[in-house]
Amino acid sequence: MRFGGHNKYRSAVATVATRETWYSELSIDSSGALGTNGLAIDGDTLYLKSAGGCSLQALDIACTGKVGLKAAVLPSSTGRLVDWSTATHDEHLVAAGDEHGVVAVWKNRIPQLTIPAHSAACASVQFHPTVADIL
Repeated sequence: MRFGGHNKYRSAVATVATRETWYSELSIDSSGALGTNGLAIDGDTLYLKSAGGCSLQALDIACTGKVGLKAAVLPSSTGRLVDWSTATHDEHLVAAGDEHGVVAVWKNRIPQLTIPAHSAACASVQFHPTVADIL
């Protein structure tokens, strides 16, 4: 008797993507703590923390190749970003919290709101999963 069933990926073979489908020349912050976002994605935009850690890079998913200089920069207000999230009800809305407790909100890559939310680092930023407009 066999338990567990078959794995549907047992015959899958990995292939390396061509250079034209890569995102290259990005300046990415790799010093983030465990448990923090390395990237976030919404309908058509990929968000990555910049090398300095004080801003997000926004990339169009359809635009691949050497995109480092084409990436839109969403600057933080005061310090290094700790966490960020995209909204479930509005694909053009992103929020980020920094090490000084300030939360910044952007819509269509334009700053909308800055909230001094905490006196210490803002460890987590999430939009409400079922109710729009609640951060």
